[in-house]
Amino acid sequence: MSKQGLRYWLITNIPSPILKIIVKIKGGGSLRKPRHSSSKNKNVVPCTIACNSNGAFCTPDSCREDTPVQAIYRGEQYENLTLDFIKSLKLTGDIIHAGAYFGDSLPCLGDSILPKNKIWAFEPNPESFRCAQITILLNRLDEKIELFNHGLGDTDEVVNLQINSSDNQKKLGGTTRIVSNQNIGTTEISIKKLDDVIPHNRQVSLIHLDVEGYEEKVLKGASDLIEKYKPLVILEVSKNIEDTLAMMNKLGYEMIQSLEMRDWGQGIRNAVFKAIG
Repeated sequence: MSKQGLRYWLITNIPSPILKIIVKIKGGGSLRKPRHSSSKNKNVVPCTIACNSNGAFCTPDSCREDTPVQAIYRGEQYENLTLDFIKSLKLTGDIIHAGAYFGDSLPCLGDSILPKNKIWAFEPNPESFRCAQITILLNRLDEKIELFNHGLGDTDEVVNLQINSSDNQKKLGGTTRIVSNQNIGTTEISIKKLDDVIPHNRQVSLIHLDVEGYEEKVLKGASDLIEKYKPLVILEVSKNIEDTLAMMNKLGYEMIQSLEMRDWGQGIRNAVFKAIG
């Protein structure tokens, strides 16, 4: 067995609690040095397997300078305040997580739900989706998490997702966004409504969105679900917080707590909203 094969076997065969103990003893970090590799096989993703106290992650080598990836390399957790808050809720229903990236939040979210519940995760970027699939398998979460390779919105349509920089030289990683026109660095993705994806008999306790400005459309596409279950909503706050507050107020929600600070020190990154009344 090759060294890479042995590493994969160890991660996938050590029970999760033991894996976490080993990670804590070693202090986390990557299992091998980040490296770039090329392949003509589209199913092969150049990646680094790295760990923190929550589990193991398939991090894309193309985005190794991204803040979430660097946090995992250091054995830390990106947006740990948000994830700690979610764990403290002791939710009794499902979690919807849009903008899964490489699955950097998925092991922690998996520990936040009851055995009977599920996480409904969405990642439209093909490379990030593949990494998230592997992260789920590494942590044996395939029975807890349903992962979808499409975006969310208020109607079924095909849109353009900017996955590379405008000169096509850099992967955007966790900051991919939907754009109006097909350009260099874009790819077509499908958009679906949450009301059409989540089974009507699934109680949803939390909607956690990281969708780069598409929040309003995603929530409009979940109007039936929101009316029925009134889940908590965690989303990124725009630079103008008043715009976010007004949008959520129209949906019948008020902000109850702020989480994390923006990297440039101006304003909050995530906010928690609760249905009014």
